[in-house]
Amino acid sequence: MKQHIFLTVFALFMFFTTIKAQNIEKKTVHAGESLAAFFYYRFPTFTNANVKLKSGESVASKLNFNLLISEMQFIDPHGDTLSIAKPEDIDSIALGGSLFFYKDGYKEIVGGNDSIKLVIARKVTYEPIQIGAMGLRSRSGVGIDNYASLLANSAEKQLTLNVDVDITTETTYFLASNNSVMLKANKTAFLTLFSKSKEVIQAYLNANKPSFNKEKDIKKLLDFCGGLH
Repeated sequence: MKQHIFLTVFALFMFFTTIKAQNIEKKTVHAGESLAAFFYYRFPTFTNANVKLKSGESVASKLNFNLLISEMQFIDPHGDTLSIAKPEDIDSIALGGSLFFYKDGYKEIVGGNDSIKLVIARKVTYEPIQIGAMGLRSRSGVGIDNYASLLANSAEKQLTLNVDVDITTETTYFLASNNSVMLKANKTAFLTLFSKSKEVIQAYLNANKPSFNKEKDIKKLLDFCGGLH
C-alpha cells in the first residue's frame, strides 16, 4: 500500500514537473464581434525588422507579432493589417531585440548565451462553440489550429466571426542547444544541459525557487548557468 501511494505521488510530481514552463490563456470571441478588437501584440508598435529569407535575400519591413493569433503581421499600403503569407520561406526575423524563426509555428529567441538559447513557442487553437437549448454552450468537437481556416467562413475583411469561438493560447519555454536539441525549460533540462555544475545549480534552485513558467525567472537562471563556464 505504501509503495502504491509512493508511486502515485511520484507520478503526480512528474506530471506537474512536465507541465511547468508553460502558460495557457483562454479568450472567447462572440458571434458578431470583430476578431481584430481582441488583437494584442508582442511590441507596442509596428517596428522596423530585418527579414532574412531561406533563399539568402533580406527584406526590411515594419512588423509586429500578433499574440492572439500567433502570426507575424505587417500593414499594407492600404492600411490593412495582414499576416505574412509564406512563413515557411523565412530563415529568421530580427525584430525588437528578439530573433524569430518559423518551424511548426513561429518561435522567438529571447535570451541565452553562445551555447544555449531561451526559446518561446506559441500555439493557438480555436474551438467553435454551439449554443444549444436554454442558451447552454457546447463545444463542437472540431478544433481549428489555423488562423486562415478560422476566417474561412467569416466576413474576413471585417474579421467578424459567425459563431462564438474559444481561443486558447499556449506558451511554452524551451532551452535550445547549438545542435538544435530543444528541451522544455524545467529543472531537468537545466541539470542535463549544464551537467558539470549540477550541485551549484541545485543550490541556486533551492535558494531562489524560480518559476519555470515565468520568463524572467528562466532568464535569470540561464544567465547564472551561463556564467558558470
